[in-house]
Amino acid sequence: MSKVRLSKAAASRVISFTDEAYNALISNVRAMDSRVNSQFTGMVDPALKRYAELSEKLQNTLRQIGTNMEAISKYCRAVMRWIDDYGQI
Repeated sequence: MSKVRLSKAAASRVISFTDEAYNALISNVRAMDSRVNSQFTGMVDPALKRYAELSEKLQNTLRQIGTNMEAISKYCRAVMRWIDDYGQI
């Protein structure tokens, strides 16, 4: 059976990566929404309604992703505490 080595540095990097990835994702989606919405300004088109529906689905999916990323960060913080508590023994 193989060993898994946990380190505070690795857990800290995971926390940083999840935070950075989530922030980049949110930023890119906002930019996309802004650009698309500027193209639809003044338009009366069924595509606009469909885009709004898809955008809402996307926002819900992003919330789920954010929740999962927060769970990963929370787990990594718990690993770091565990290392602090039991790594000295």
